[in-house]
Amino acid sequence: MPDSSVMLFVGERKEVEIPKGPCIVKTMNSTYKFGRANENGKRSIERLSTNEKHTQPLGFTRCKMLYLALGGHMELLCIDGSANFRLHGWHTSIVHSVSVETENVE
Repeated sequence: MPDSSVMLFVGERKEVEIPKGPCIVKTMNSTYKFGRANENGKRSIERLSTNEKHTQPLGFTRCKMLYLALGGHMELLCIDGSANFRLHGWHTSIVHSVSVETENVE
């Protein structure tokens, strides 16, 4: 049965280790759901509906996390989607929390 570990932003910016497993990242404007990263760090992504202004699809579905900081931003390398996404990547608003699914070993 999966367990969940949550890191919350409280104060100054703190870079965090990029999770390898599935995770949820909540920013000031959106919530992102990530699949498990493969051996190259590539994973699926979708933006969940949390705010009526930000319910649009992202324009890409595969990415690699390059940087993640609580109280800072998240930077993604886009694997698919338009050439603009692949060239410039994706930068988010301030990251408020990271929830990482962990697997219990019995």
